[in-house]
Amino acid sequence: SHALRKASERATQAETRPKTWAAMIRDYAPFHSGTRHQMTMFFSLATLYEHTWDPRVGQALRECADAFLDPSHATGTWRPQDSDLPAHADAPSMGHFWVPALWKYRRVTNDPRMPDILARYFAAGYAADPFREHGTVGVYSNSYLGYAYYFTRDPRFLPLAVKELKELLPYAKPLAKPSDIGERIYNPYAPARTFAGTPRLIWALNAARRDGVRMGQQPLPPQRTAIAIQKSAGRELTATLWGFDAELTLIAPDAKPFRDFTVKSEKFATEAQPFDRTLPNYEVFLHRLTIPAEALAGVYVFVPHLDLAVLDWNAESTPLWNAARPLALQPGESVVLPLSEDDKELQLESAQASLLRLRDRDGMEHLGQVKGNLVTFALDARERTARIEIVTKPGWFRMVKRPVEMCWATRDDSPAIAVRVGTDVQGVTHDESQPFLSGRFGSAVQIVPKRALHLPDHVSRATAL
Repeated sequence: SHALRKASERATQAETRPKTWAAMIRDYAPFHSGTRHQMTMFFSLATLYEHTWDPRVGQALRECADAFLDPSHATGTWRPQDSDLPAHADAPSMGHFWVPALWKYRRVTNDPRMPDILARYFAAGYAADPFREHGTVGVYSNSYLGYAYYFTRDPRFLPLAVKELKELLPYAKPLAKPSDIGERIYNPYAPARTFAGTPRLIWALNAARRDGVRMGQQPLPPQRTAIAIQKSAGRELTATLWGFDAELTLIAPDAKPFRDFTVKSEKFATEAQPFDRTLPNYEVFLHRLTIPAEALAGVYVFVPHLDLAVLDWNAESTPLWNAARPLALQPGESVVLPLSEDDKELQLESAQASLLRLRDRDGMEHLGQVKGNLVTFALDARERTARIEIVTKPGWFRMVKRPVEMCWATRDDSPAIAVRVGTDVQGVTHDESQPFLSGRFGSAVQIVPKRALHLPDHVSRATAL
């Protein structure tokens, strides 16, 4: 028919309509490794336009902006295939190339969209990797933290800047001896990260100090166990939490469920998913919690179903983890457990039991007696804390043969606080006789220690004839 012929002609014209050269370049390098060339071109075009004001260069710059900016998306930018759904989180990547290009484009054009785009980009980058450990934003991308503080003046970027600068300064200082140059030359990350990041990180931290901005503590990494935080009488408690539960579950100091809090929750995307699953659309949630000043004073306990991290808090003491359930531990990190006079030994269970160490108040390292997945440490009656560490590689551990209420540990030497434990703190219990469990996104096979695991190739159901 005439209508079908016209529709076919329009489709053919759409297929043959020429693309802008910027869109073709974007399609030609669809992976984030190509971003270094695309953003270098974008930055260079903006610089050339700034120095010449040539309208032809301006047109090319606008075409690039049309290709690389996406103001309606959570990141504010176009995403290459390996930084986009369905196979990856639609989160920022290669930030050390994107951010300078976005900065230069904004400075040259005064594009009215850029303040919102930059705010989106930095918020998405923070939520994608708030610990600067996973590398999802890019292993070189520490420089984006300086830009982020420059544009937003948001203090949440400052603890990460402190952490990055601590790692980079050894490579920024003059050589102690000529042979030290080998580590800088033959480790490509060292000079690239140092030259790009160090000046900007120093500026951000100096600007914050000059303006009297409070710098929060280093964020606590995600754990899948109860987390306790102290609230003072008559003072509002605020905390920022990052995790994979869409809602927060709290227990009040009276051991009852607590719901009289306000929370602003935002959904983002991150490649840093839980160890045992990938969530739909690689989702992660950023919760900004406020418990009112008139609420009960004492310890409030978060009970997560999946991993939960505490990024910032206004309490005087560091939040606690309950190690009756497994805690994740990285080499170079430690967990501090308060001890009582009655403690004679400490038993830890871990698949990496031989890698666990105990360190005393004098810094002396102690090895435990390993038997299978258990390691037993003898405790000195004079010690009031036990510092648990792991060597060589990351691992998980939990405390065994110890009451749950005596398993509260923290990252530092904060004073011990009494936690009244409700039954929910001990986690969700399951019927071990059932082969399948109902989960958030369907059913899962239950794995029980010392029981054979059989994965069926089909499931039969009895039906009435």
